[in-house]
Amino acid sequence: MLITGEFIDAQTAKQQGLINRVASADQLDAVLQNLVDAIVQQLSMSLPDAYDFAKDVMVDNMMVKDVIEGIDAFIDKRPAVWTGC
Repeated sequence: MLITGEFIDAQTAKQQGLINRVASADQLDAVLQNLVDAIVQQLSMSLPDAYDFAKDVMVDNMMVKDVIEGIDAFIDKRPAVWTGC
């Protein structure tokens, strides 16, 4: 995109791993509020609690099938096969 200047739609950006969520206009406020709530929750924690919370989130994220596929594809030096899961 940087070199060609071509635009892509949100679904394509998600499929390519450039963004992690897409929301329709009618769901945007709810999706945004969930994100804000997660940020505020962590900001209100003590530093040790915030690190523990972040650690748990990172561990949970590492169990997502597409994350595992991405890591395996990188190690195997092959293109990843994304499923959206």
